[in-house]
Amino acid sequence: MEDPLVKQLWCSVLFALALLPAAQAQPYNGHGYAYYSIDAPHPGNFGDLMSAGGGGEAFLWKGLTVGGEVGYLFPRASTSEGIGLLSLDGGWQFVNRDKPGKLVPFVTGGYTLAFRSGVASLLNVGGGVAWWFTRRLALRTEVRTYVYTGNGGAFDTSIRFGIQFR
Repeated sequence: MEDPLVKQLWCSVLFALALLPAAQAQPYNGHGYAYYSIDAPHPGNFGDLMSAGGGGEAFLWKGLTVGGEVGYLFPRASTSEGIGLLSLDGGWQFVNRDKPGKLVPFVTGGYTLAFRSGVASLLNVGGGVAWWFTRRLALRTEVRTYVYTGNGGAFDTSIRFGIQFR
């Protein structure tokens, strides 16, 4: 049987996608995204963990963004043994917001709260590119690393694939 948290996460992603038509009438002041990733715990191998989630970013000034996301990181063999991730991030989008191009590179970083039966503080840093194949929809790829603040060591590295919408 599938974990209720995974079901809630997928329902949240589908809800965000349902809001896409309403977002189309707005100017490009931000975007939402959903992702699925292949992760490598430290120590470990890529594919030992997977994650899924979604979030959004709003422009503050030029390419400077602030955003948040929620995700679920889980062992590939046992989806019910995962942890929740809640992140608050800042970033920079290398984009001309008046005439955005097809490829938009970005960098991001911030704080992540990991939770299950307890909580842990993590820092995250990453970057990637969004390829806008329509005016409102893009493919998003990203590499993100989470660092555990308790001992200063790496916790997890994600290779993410997803969609971005405005």
